[in-house]
Amino acid sequence: MRSSSAHTPVNIPMSAMIDVVFLLLVFFLVTYQEELIESHVNINKTMQKSSANTTPSSSELLEVHILPGHYLMMGTKIMNLDEIGNTLGVYYGYDKDLSLLIKVDGATHHREVIALLDRCKKIGLTNLNISPLGKG
Repeated sequence: MRSSSAHTPVNIPMSAMIDVVFLLLVFFLVTYQEELIESHVNINKTMQKSSANTTPSSSELLEVHILPGHYLMMGTKIMNLDEIGNTLGVYYGYDKDLSLLIKVDGATHHREVIALLDRCKKIGLTNLNISPLGKG
């Protein structure tokens, strides 16, 4: 039988483990790449060459920005929910495969996003994508 005085504490060198942890931390920080949410949208955005052509081209990606304070913006025009709904209805009448990208500001209330999603459901739009509104 062993006596309790025979147990001596084992001294494990911590500096080697700390070095490995810091090397892993540096590796992950250097190799990190932020993933673009819009890269998963499998749609090519077409550019209209003339403003006279008001009908959207096939598989066009429309963007609606939702800003704080009940502001909805399509292109450079600020609209209310009814105007956005009417405009989307017209575009959807021309192209049933229409895709909508909704960009939402971080300070926007959820009820504004839900109201727009309900309007899209009422129109019949099913190709919807939501992403945060980037800085700039």
